[in-house]
Amino acid sequence: MTDVAGPSLREQLQQIAEPFVAEVVAHPFWAGLCDGSLPPESLAHFVLQDTAFLLPACGRAFAHCASIAADDAFSALLAHCAFATVESAPRLRDALGGLAPGFGVELPSGRPDIAPETHAYCSFFRACATESFAAGIGGLLPMMWFHLEVCRTLRTSGRPGSRYAAWVDVYDPGEGAWQAVRAVLGMVDGFGERCAPAERARLAEAFSLGARHEWAFADGGLRRPGWPA
Repeated sequence: MTDVAGPSLREQLQQIAEPFVAEVVAHPFWAGLCDGSLPPESLAHFVLQDTAFLLPACGRAFAHCASIAADDAFSALLAHCAFATVESAPRLRDALGGLAPGFGVELPSGRPDIAPETHAYCSFFRACATESFAAGIGGLLPMMWFHLEVCRTLRTSGRPGSRYAAWVDVYDPGEGAWQAVRAVLGMVDGFGERCAPAERARLAEAFSLGARHEWAFADGGLRRPGWPA
């Protein structure tokens, strides 16, 4: 059992998250989306990588964690997260298709090639989910949580009528997604109260690595580096 005299696992993750969230939301990709200066090719790259690869990988990782959860309530919550994540991919891809001409960018036909940063992040999801419940939840939570922090910044700091305002309207999943994040954080607290110290440490470690992948994925969207060979 974990010593519960100290901070809860949720509080520990919030402490870890604070500096990472600040760095992620300040990244030039999101700043450019906010003020309209982001090249439309970068937005298209990000969304196509997200919808073709990252969201499906995240959904499958949630589903695997649901299948190995020891608590039925945890399984039900994570299965819902898996469904919502996978379901969002075609919706976002179709929305970009409708908005792209107005952004002045032509989307490629067919499935894109997976980018290096996307491959790394998808591989991370698979590795964490198959390792253990603790690693899986720790690895998945930053994508779920930081996405909403980014959307909140886009809403509060975006310029009215900016180039990408219509995309922000589509991209922000709204209050229902915050409810899901709060539910998962509550689940994390329940898990933290009865898990072994090593499991708690592994969840926090995976969370920190997932936060770094969130930054790297936005950076890849901006720079679109491609494979070196």
